[in-house]
Amino acid sequence: MNQWHDFAIETEGTGISAPLSEQINLLGAMLGHVIRTHAGQGVFDLVEDLRGLCKQAAVDEDEALRDEAARKISRLDLNEMVWLLRAFTDFFHLVNKAEQLEIIRINRERAQAADADHPRPESIAEAIAELKRQGFTLDQVMATLNRLDIQPTLTAHPTEARRQTILLKQQQIATLMDQYRRPDLSPEDRNSLLESLEVQVALLVNTDSVRTARPSVEDEVINSFYFLNHSIWETAPRIYQDVKYALKQYYGKAPTIPPFLKFRTWMGGDRDGNPHVTSAVTRWTLTQNRQTALASYIEELKKLRNDLSLSDRRMSTPPALLDALEMDRKADLVSEEIKRRYQHEPYRLKISAMIARIEALNETTSDETYTSRHLLHDL
Repeated sequence: MNQWHDFAIETEGTGISAPLSEQINLLGAMLGHVIRTHAGQGVFDLVEDLRGLCKQAAVDEDEALRDEAARKISRLDLNEMVWLLRAFTDFFHLVNKAEQLEIIRINRERAQAADADHPRPESIAEAIAELKRQGFTLDQVMATLNRLDIQPTLTAHPTEARRQTILLKQQQIATLMDQYRRPDLSPEDRNSLLESLEVQVALLVNTDSVRTARPSVEDEVINSFYFLNHSIWETAPRIYQDVKYALKQYYGKAPTIPPFLKFRTWMGGDRDGNPHVTSAVTRWTLTQNRQTALASYIEELKKLRNDLSLSDRRMSTPPALLDALEMDRKADLVSEEIKRRYQHEPYRLKISAMIARIEALNETTSDETYTSRHLLHDL
């Protein structure tokens, strides 16, 4: 791992930015090192030879070079073929992550340069600013939002066969790469991140990218929770926040934003040609989706409880909160330990009762009817 200390990366390539080129070169170098270490110098040379040959064939549009590459591939044994496929598959997935980070970097730069007169290009703020420029009133904009109906739909597409384990490792690599780009890192921090990156790339290369058996409907449903717990759960609130901020910036106020974004899923419910999707499977799918969503709400409430440490010995408690706490006390929702721990922290006590109500929803014997309306009221 010491070879990555003071790693110097040369920017190369045409049509891509220097930061993106730097990341691709670094990830490619690490991937090559892992292949050489785990598969041997011969396999590494094979991958490099074919990579260079295919690249030159594409640049020169040379059919003879393409034919030469095809002949070399046809002579590979099974082990060489497996490593070749693994190397290029992992490389392209790593490049995709680097490109996603580059999009984030570009958007950050645009956001830093933006102001009310020049909102970030391709942003929600730019769209709202354009409506304002064209003379749309706030009522007209809200009417448009009320008609808006966006329904992204999750599906178990046959071309997306990556396991959740692989997705998580790729996300960990992306997180480390994002940290590595920070300009304020000390040499020790930079070296530590490089070593962590090398470990994650090695783990990625040596992890089965697809299951040995065809995934069941239940497997597909569970795999979809990766996107629910990460991309959807983290991104959807930001979209609504961006709309609210833009309305306030260009119209002076932001009414309640209608729920124009509704996520759907085919998994566990699509019966078109799949005999394994039975009524029992659909019922199980609905239960799993519900429990996953409830668990996410509980985690968010726990974060909020950590933040709201206000003490009634330092500030007065609003009467409405005192009334709500009295109702919670009569319902006997939380343990004596929780009551003792938060006896002077009314907000934490209230949130604990909210968590208890949501947890009770997962119990089949519970009579709890804590709806989204109740949750919003408590918040």
